[in-house]
Amino acid sequence: MKKSYALFLAVLVVAFPMTDLYAKGKKASTPPPRVGAPHIESISSDSVTVKNGTKSKTYKIAPFTRIELNGRKADVNELKSGMRVNVLSACDESIAKTISAGSVAE
Repeated sequence: MKKSYALFLAVLVVAFPMTDLYAKGKKASTPPPRVGAPHIESISSDSVTVKNGTKSKTYKIAPFTRIELNGRKADVNELKSGMRVNVLSACDESIAKTISAGSVAE
């Protein structure tokens, strides 16, 4: 058992540094940007309009609506047009239960 463990460690010690040799000069692949990511089209004190691709939908902002900006609790005044957004609707699909916004979409 000790012999196989030692052999395994020896292979790792030799193989691990070699991975860097093969990676030199190659750029890490990054996923392409999402086309038509949902973003805020317009915002007011009582509603937010979200555009997703070619479709737009307006949600009412109720007193219970939770608003988050980059993972922290925020006020509706902090939201800006163009920000990426994810809206979770309440039972009434025209009312936003949670609005989670982030950086401005490019």
